[in-house]
Amino acid sequence: MNTATIRPPHNHSTARGLTLISARALHQLDEHGTAWNCLTEKSEQGLPMSSYAWTRSHLEHFVGPETNWIVLFAYEGDVLVGVLPLLLSRDLRHFGRVVAKALSSDHTICGDMSVLPGRERECFEFFLGCIDRELPGVIDIEFPYITDGSPTYQLSTDSWPSHNTFARDWGQCGWLPCEGGFSNYHLQLDRELKKNLRRLTKRLADAGRVSVSIVSSADAEPSHFQRFVRLEHSGWKGNRGTSICSSGLTLSFYRVLTSRLQDLGWLEWHFMEIDGKDIAAQLAVRTGSTLCLVKTAFDENYRRFAPGKLLFEQTLKRAFEAPEIERVNCLGYGELYRSWNLSTRRFVEVHFISKGIVGALFRHFPLHLKTIRRGNNDSQSNQQVSGE
Repeated sequence: MNTATIRPPHNHSTARGLTLISARALHQLDEHGTAWNCLTEKSEQGLPMSSYAWTRSHLEHFVGPETNWIVLFAYEGDVLVGVLPLLLSRDLRHFGRVVAKALSSDHTICGDMSVLPGRERECFEFFLGCIDRELPGVIDIEFPYITDGSPTYQLSTDSWPSHNTFARDWGQCGWLPCEGGFSNYHLQLDRELKKNLRRLTKRLADAGRVSVSIVSSADAEPSHFQRFVRLEHSGWKGNRGTSICSSGLTLSFYRVLTSRLQDLGWLEWHFMEIDGKDIAAQLAVRTGSTLCLVKTAFDENYRRFAPGKLLFEQTLKRAFEAPEIERVNCLGYGELYRSWNLSTRRFVEVHFISKGIVGALFRHFPLHLKTIRRGNNDSQSNQQVSGE
């Protein structure tokens, strides 16, 4: 893949009452960090992947110097209205034209635009105009892995004078609105699941002293990070080479990321222990009123007790009891989550394709190639994020 060489944008431009400020170096992001993180907390999705903390960590670790990127900021006076991070590249599959792509990897799903609620179309229309003026030659703006609850997806269903839109499904995401109390939710669960949970809870209690701990940012220590990555690496993820510890780069990414999330007060560690030994754990992030379950791990020597399932039950119970949490986002729909009567959203890939002859050809040719290339990666990524 060839790196795009694009005319550097002006640092400031104004249209529609909004002012564009762009950043193309890591240090240029820092002055926007506080406002950007606050914007993420206010957004309806509440996804930490759209925050300054996550985006900067991703760019530091997974985007090399050979790759051009840009982050667009839309301000109204001193108020940050929207943020759009994009990677820029040229590719023969795209007829040598420039493609702008939102961040996406196994460790950064749902890379998306952050925007104040109610300002979605206004802000995205502003960004489209800025891209057309400041980044000539961009034929496609791609969001590889967002949900159908994303404002960006909703905007892709609208009509745009300068762009055609295209969306494709990639899978499902489980989430749960914490309404009506845990007891009411529990009554709606499948009878067999509830019976199985009671049986597993009793069997585990008979095997030793069981404890569950929720560690907030205020109480988190480096040892909690070490406990989680050690437990995760001990199982199938370690065997497959997909655990955090399997790569020094990935280990550094999560160490830096969790430190930044802790500084914001967003980080949570969830542990289930038996006789002081960790048997299940979750890396969770609370952004605004949304609790996201980012990573899960369990001790396979205790598989017969399904500790991941028992810890998930305790996580949901606590979420219903916490007034500050309005929803739980599982960021996937793996086996662990499928029997819990969760609401689901679709993971989708969304394109905004410039109108014209090249755009028309591009819409029908390279996307089909990507379907073949990515077809086998979706289930693996979904399983990895969803947990056991």
